[in-house]
Amino acid sequence: MGISSFTRVDSCMYVPALALYSGFLLLFSEKNFKNSLYLFFAYLFSVLLSILYGSIYSTIYMIGLWERGFLRLSMIVWIASLIFVLVLVALKEKNNVLIEFRNFYSNKKRIIRIVFSLFLLFLGFFAFFFRPYLLSNLPEGKNATYLTNNSLSIFFWYVPIWLFVFVIFTFDHFIFKRKNIASCFVFFIGSFLLILYLIAPSISPDHFWATRRWVLFPIPFAILGSILGIRSILNKIRKQRKIVVFLILALSGLIYTIWRSKLILFHSMLFGYPEGYQKFVDSSPNEKAIYFSTKREIGSPLRYIYGKNIFLIRNMNEFINRVPKLLSTGFQVFIIQNGKFSGASSNLKFSYITDLSLTGKFPIESVYRFPEFLYKRNLNFQVFQVMRSETPVELEPIDITFNPSHDGFLSAIGKMEEDGSISAARHQGSLVYGPYLTLPKGKYMVEFIGHDLRRAEFDVVYKKGSYALCPRQTGDSEYSKILNFQIVTSVIDDIEFRVFVGGRSKVQIQKIRLKRIL
Repeated sequence: MGISSFTRVDSCMYVPALALYSGFLLLFSEKNFKNSLYLFFAYLFSVLLSILYGSIYSTIYMIGLWERGFLRLSMIVWIASLIFVLVLVALKEKNNVLIEFRNFYSNKKRIIRIVFSLFLLFLGFFAFFFRPYLLSNLPEGKNATYLTNNSLSIFFWYVPIWLFVFVIFTFDHFIFKRKNIASCFVFFIGSFLLILYLIAPSISPDHFWATRRWVLFPIPFAILGSILGIRSILNKIRKQRKIVVFLILALSGLIYTIWRSKLILFHSMLFGYPEGYQKFVDSSPNEKAIYFSTKREIGSPLRYIYGKNIFLIRNMNEFINRVPKLLSTGFQVFIIQNGKFSGASSNLKFSYITDLSLTGKFPIESVYRFPEFLYKRNLNFQVFQVMRSETPVELEPIDITFNPSHDGFLSAIGKMEEDGSISAARHQGSLVYGPYLTLPKGKYMVEFIGHDLRRAEFDVVYKKGSYALCPRQTGDSEYSKILNFQIVTSVIDDIEFRVFVGGRSKVQIQKIRLKRIL
C-alpha cells in the first residue's frame, strides 16, 4: 500500500478509508484497534513522503494538482481523518461511551440493518435516476460532463445491475455479521473508491466509455463483492439446493451478459478507422513535418500507434501567433481540424492538403439503455499546411451542409436513421450536438432543416457548452430554424450546433447548413 502512494496520486484517498476502518474496529473488535492505528499512521507517513518526493522530482505535476484543487482537497481530507482517529483514541479511554453504543447496537441491530440496506438502495436510486437530472439543471452543475453525471448508468454496462445488487449483502457480511475482521480493511478501501470513482469517474474522450480508475478498482471490487454477497446468501441454504441455486444464478447471469453484450461481441467496431489512419500516414510527409490538432481522440493514435510527430493545441489563437516563429526554423507545419481557417490570419495561408476520414460503426452513446444498435461514427478532418503569405490572404467562402449522423454529429437520446437524419425518441435531452468545428472570425448563419422543429430548442456553443455564441432559442417553424452568430476572435475551436427536445416528441433533424455571411 505504501508503494502505491508513490505510483498513483489517487492512492492518497486510502487515508479516510483506513480512518473509518479504525473506527469500525474500535466499536466491534477492540483487540484489533491498536493494529489499525499502526496501519493508519504508517500509511499516512508514506503518503506524506510521496508528496515530498513528488514535490522534488515532479514539481510541475504537483503544482498542477494544487491549482486544480485535488491536492488541497486531499490535505483537508487527511487532516479531517487524522482528527477523527485522534477522537477515536480519546473515546477508547472512555469505555462507558463505547459500552453504551454497543448496547444500543445490540438492541436495535435488526432495525439498523434494515435502515442501512434501505439507505444503500436509496443511494443507488438517487445516483441512477435523480443525480443526472439535478446536475444538468443546477447552475453549479452546468460544466459537469454528460458522462460524469450518468456514471452509474454507464457503470452498469460493465457490472450488470442484477449482479451489482448483491453488493448490499457484502456490506451486511462485513459490517453486521463481522466476518473476516482482520482483512476487511480491503472492503473499506474498495467501498470508498467505488463511491468516489462513481462520483468523479474521469472518463476522457479517448477512452469512452471506461476509465482506467474503473478498470483498476471499482469494476473488480464490484464483481468480487457481488460474488461474496451471493456466497453469503448460499451459506444459508442446504448443500444440494445451494448447488442448484448457484448453477441457476451462474447460467442466468452468463446468458443475460452474452445477450446484452451481443452487439459488442459479434460486431466489428470502427472497422474503417485503421484503414483511414493508415491511408493518411502513407500519404502525408514525415521529414521535418510537425502536425498539430486540438482533437485528443486522433492525437493519441497518430502519435503512439502510427508514430506521427503530432502535438495537441490548447489555445488556437496562441498557436496561430506562434506559427511564424516555428516556420522560420524550416519545419513544415500542418494542422488537422474539422473546419475552415480562411480569415484566421492575414499573413498565414492555410492550404488544404488532404482529408483524414475515419469511418465505422459504433454503439449509440446513450445512458438510458444498453446500446442495442450501431450507428455510423464518422470523423471527417481536413489537413491544412500552414505557410507564410507575402500578400494579404483573401477570404474564401464558407458554405457547408452537414448530414447529421454521418458528419460528426452525436446524439444522447436520438435514433440515427439510415438516411443520415437523427430522430427524437421518448427521452428528453440533447438530440443533436457537435461536430466540434474550427471557424475563423466572421458572421455566420446556421440553418437546421427537419420536421416538428417547433418542439425543439437550438443554440450554438463552444468549449463543451461553457460559452454561448447564440443563446438557446425555441423553434418558430415546422421545417426550418435559423440562428445567427458572430466570432470576434481570430479563430474559435470546438463549436457545436445543438438541438434539445422534450420527452416523446417527433422532432427530426435532416440537414444542418452553415454559411459565412460576412
